[in-house]
Amino acid sequence: MAFFAIMGFAVVLNAPRKELICCGMCGLVSFAVYVALSSFLSPVVSVFIATVVAMAFARICSYRRKSPSTMYVIMGILPHVPGAGMYFTMYGIINSDLMFSYMKGVETFKTAGVIAMGVILVFLLPPGLFTIGMREEK
Repeated sequence: MAFFAIMGFAVVLNAPRKELICCGMCGLVSFAVYVALSSFLSPVVSVFIATVVAMAFARICSYRRKSPSTMYVIMGILPHVPGAGMYFTMYGIINSDLMFSYMKGVETFKTAGVIAMGVILVFLLPPGLFTIGMREEK
């Protein structure tokens, strides 16, 4: 399901038609890792590991397909963006349930923070790690 949802979002964001499958795969890999890990790790740690895996996959796709990595990165992190957490934080504030709002707000900031850390971590790795096995063009 994540594959088709991310492909639909890629169409909305005007990703090139030939890149839709790879964009969908980035979202699928990311969400599959998150679901596999969330049963025995905390949601924040699961999001971090899924983000790192998705970013590595995005960089590999970027180098292999010779296209900008931004579209793959966006599609890889999209399943983890804490939109519902932001909604429930504001909902708690509006309903004067400050403890609920605080809990959701902290969880939302942690999730957003680990997404940012995962993206930065993978982008700091040297490009040679993601071109292994590729033939050099002359």
